[in-house]
Amino acid sequence: MSDGRPTGYINYAALNAMSEQEAAEIYDGMLDTFGRKGKPIMNGVEMIAAERQEQIEKHGYTAAEDDTRHNGGLAMGGAAYALCVAHQRGMNIGGVDPVSDLWIFPYDTFKAGDDPLKNLAKAGAMIAAEMDKIIREREKKD
Repeated sequence: MSDGRPTGYINYAALNAMSEQEAAEIYDGMLDTFGRKGKPIMNGVEMIAAERQEQIEKHGYTAAEDDTRHNGGLAMGGAAYALCVAHQRGMNIGGVDPVSDLWIFPYDTFKAGDDPLKNLAKAGAMIAAEMDKIIREREKKD
């Protein structure tokens, strides 16, 4: 796209900007999380929990940060990652572009990749963050 947004479902600008060392560290991390030759060493719930912990510890997406998001934005972000997986797995998604149509955050923060398990872990972690936000809102009302 001419406005600098990544094309397709992968943030190519971020991938191209990485050094070989950074790419190797990410790849090694994926092997630690998802096992060699695509065999997961964790189940889905564990992958989501690990991704959520990474979002908090490495990226600062804490409960306080999540509480600044409104109108279901975290759920929409999770939907964007989930829709990428549907497309990766052969679903006709009717011309919807997860990045331009669903991602409400800065475009360069969308980090979908080729591994559907990693993308679903990101989707689940964002949805879990939205769920936790709703729980906190309900607790404040009580």
